[in-house]
Amino acid sequence: MVIPLIESIFKLKMLPRHGWLEHDVPRARVESVASHSYGTAILLVILDLLDLIPPHLSLEKLLKIALLHDLAESETGDVTPRSGVTPEEKSQAERDAFSRIFHGDSRFNILNEMGSLFAGLDEPGPPCNRKPDEYQFFKQVDKLDMMIQAIMYEREFDMNLKEFHEPVEKYLHGDALKRFFKEIKENL
Repeated sequence: MVIPLIESIFKLKMLPRHGWLEHDVPRARVESVASHSYGTAILLVILDLLDLIPPHLSLEKLLKIALLHDLAESETGDVTPRSGVTPEEKSQAERDAFSRIFHGDSRFNILNEMGSLFAGLDEPGPPCNRKPDEYQFFKQVDKLDMMIQAIMYEREFDMNLKEFHEPVEKYLHGDALKRFFKEIKENL
């Protein structure tokens, strides 16, 4: 049934990203989980327009991942490393939430369609060769959105959030994305 999906989408519009709250960004200015998902999707469109997405990757799949990757947080909340939840527990809780959200409506077989992409999204540890290319690229764009948001908060609130964007190599692995971030950082 489509109702659980609609409810989840609207919950994400109001759910703040807790990592920013934990770092003293004022609650009234903290982006929502939905804002973050939108930000990753818009970044993918920009990267595509600039021909910075490897040609063998599917923009359609990347956009679906961007828009749906945090949907489970409508049930689990935005779990951060400071939450005291292990990566394995977080991953299992999110898989369970996805199953509940999409349960019972074969028209929304996104989990089947996306298959291993969603299965690997929040597995603990760094991306590795066994994960699909779209997953590996998307995780960098997910981090790119976080890095840009951190810089925006630093500017707006005169705070230090360098742990969210330095060193760049911690978050971005491709030279094109590193150059793209460097240009943004230097010109914001």
